[in-house]
Amino acid sequence: MRAPWRASARSSTPAQRCSRTSYVLVESFALLQSRLGLASALAFEREAEWFEVEWVSREIHVEGARRWSESRSSVSFVDCVSFAVMDRRRIRTAFAFDRDFVETGFELYA
Repeated sequence: MRAPWRASARSSTPAQRCSRTSYVLVESFALLQSRLGLASALAFEREAEWFEVEWVSREIHVEGARRWSESRSSVSFVDCVSFAVMDRRRIRTAFAFDRDFVETGFELYA
C-alpha cells in the first residue's frame, strides 16, 4: 500500500505543495515511535523524501525561540519555528490540528 502523503505531495503544484520544517519531521518521528513503534517511525522517515522540507537554520531557530519566549505557555517551540518559516515564505495557510496557527493569524486548510 502506498503512503497517503505521496499522492498529495506529488499532485500538488509547487505553490500548493505542503511544506514542513525539519523540526516538524523530528516531532512526527518521535510521536509515531511512541504511539506506533519504531517500525512505523522508520517507514515514515523513509517516505519523508516526498515532503518539501524547510531545513531549520540557526537564524530561523533563533527567531522561533524569540517568538516562543513572547508567546503564551501553550504554544510549542516547534509551532513558533513554523510561524517564523511561514512568515518568511509568505505562507498564510497551514495544515494543522490546533488553533495556535489561527490565533497567530494564519488560516487552516478546511
